[in-house]
Amino acid sequence: MVSGKGKEEIFLLAAVETVVFRILREGENMCQTSVVIDRKGEQEKIMENVTSLEMLADGVRIATLFEEPREISSVRLEKIDFMSGTVILVEQRGNDNE
Repeated sequence: MVSGKGKEEIFLLAAVETVVFRILREGENMCQTSVVIDRKGEQEKIMENVTSLEMLADGVRIATLFEEPREISSVRLEKIDFMSGTVILVEQRGNDNE
């Protein structure tokens, strides 16, 4: 039985696989996913054309095809909107370290 953090990681992997499958099946541009961080109700786009998102112990690691991966700490996954190609992260506490 998978619990806690393991369930969140399995959910995230399944969600990302679903998006990639849909993009490939429909022949859409592969680089469409944006990552947005919500800080006290204010949303800021932090990366576009995201190709991977990995859950870490205290945040996420996001990457594109042509940039180095970027780690964002003190955030949690709030929502993946498949229709708009947006991943929404929520800041868990004060964070100037991105």
